[in-house]
Amino acid sequence: AQDLAAAEDEQAVADVLAAAIPVVMGCRSSSVMLWHEGRLRVVAASGQSPERRASLIGTYMPGDPTPELRQLLTRRDALLVDVETSSAPVAEMLRSVQA
Repeated sequence: AQDLAAAEDEQAVADVLAAAIPVVMGCRSSSVMLWHEGRLRVVAASGQSPERRASLIGTYMPGDPTPELRQLLTRRDALLVDVETSSAPVAEMLRSVQA
């Protein structure tokens, strides 16, 4: 909470959230996405190797109405995605960054 309160800009907030999500949600890794030009763009990530993190940052989640995007827009809470259970477009994105 202190780190979040001390965050001075959007990127710092995203970095704090990305680091906290695995602890709070009990997952191995996380990413934080922001709506950008009609799509969700990865702006922060944690729990990956530096190489994987670098390939993930800047990646876009399809803006098409995937089940995952509909859930994000209607429930507005955390969304855990897995390559094995995600819709085809999201699974493709995850595979492209080897998540």
